[in-house]
Amino acid sequence: MASFKEVAQACKLVDLGCTGYLFTWSNRRFGPYLVEERLDRFLCSRDWVTKFYDNAATNLLTVSSDHYPVLMEV
Repeated sequence: MASFKEVAQACKLVDLGCTGYLFTWSNRRFGPYLVEERLDRFLCSRDWVTKFYDNAATNLLTVSSDHYPVLMEV
């Protein structure tokens, strides 16, 4: 994961962030065995953010998969 972050920084990519549910993956267990992570992200250049400033990445919920869908609206 560290090398991914290094490459994203070297390419000057920024994480657009998200709204909605905080996580994009779950091991689908309960109680103390539940693990959730934010694995999926939208990365882009600062120029893209400037041109498409009214963008929104929204994490959605699902019951049929361990990955939650992410919706990008531009």
